[in-house]
Amino acid sequence: YRRSASKGYFYACSSLSSTTGIIYILFKIRIKPDLGGRGIMLSNIIDMLDYIKKQLPWLEIQEYDINNEGWDNAVLIINKEWIFRFPRSEDTAQHLLNEKLLLDFLQTEISYLSIKLPKYRLIFKDNRPICCYYSLINGVPLSPSILYELDDQTQNQIAFQISSFLTMLHKVDLEEIHSIELKDNQGYTYWKEHWENIKKLVYPYLTEQECQKITNMFESFLNQISINPLPKTIIHGDLTHKHILFDINKKQISGIIDFGDIQLGDPAYDLSGLYWDYGEQFFNKILNYCR
Repeated sequence: YRRSASKGYFYACSSLSSTTGIIYILFKIRIKPDLGGRGIMLSNIIDMLDYIKKQLPWLEIQEYDINNEGWDNAVLIINKEWIFRFPRSEDTAQHLLNEKLLLDFLQTEISYLSIKLPKYRLIFKDNRPICCYYSLINGVPLSPSILYELDDQTQNQIAFQISSFLTMLHKVDLEEIHSIELKDNQGYTYWKEHWENIKKLVYPYLTEQECQKITNMFESFLNQISINPLPKTIIHGDLTHKHILFDINKKQISGIIDFGDIQLGDPAYDLSGLYWDYGEQFFNKILNYCR
């Protein structure tokens, strides 16, 4: 079982391995979340545009687009050159500081992969981050349909880039990043509570045999992690095809974005979304390069 970091999907699984990240999906259900009255901290698009103009008078806004689908941020794309992310809550705003600290640290570490990461610049209001902005990274989301059209050699190169990024991220020593504070939510209680959610929200749609299979899996899994806790590293937390940008001309990954769910957790969690999006064959290519 996995609840996605996008906070709106529940996955029911027939097998899960914390050492390989392998997850076989049986069922997926869309859940409408309770946002608890949260709203964009700046009340509307006009407020956001006005705030940008006041803070960055050098930026002449000729055109803009808005992506309001995110759970944690409203995103403005200015002049097809700049990305502005406006948090929807105080917690998300404070988390921008952690994102910037990690991304600044990773910039030098990732240069050899030809993968770009957002270079955050923060704008503050009343001594707290009100938004971040960075240069747009060119590329399109690496959808399964794009990936499947590529030849085997290109797929191997992409698998190498993804695995190298994850290896680098998961090896980061927190002590090397001064002042970063990441939540550690993926312990026994985390998975136990999500299993309870699956019973309420997913079991009604499954057969008795499927429910029993998931129950057996979770009982075994929870028993294992109660004895041997899962490994803890920095994880991306929402690594799906939507956040992997692909350069169509160069036939390689151009960037990785959306670090709003970075946290401490089992590194296998970052692999589960890749398995879901791309399937077992490409997933195994990634595993072959992981080290």
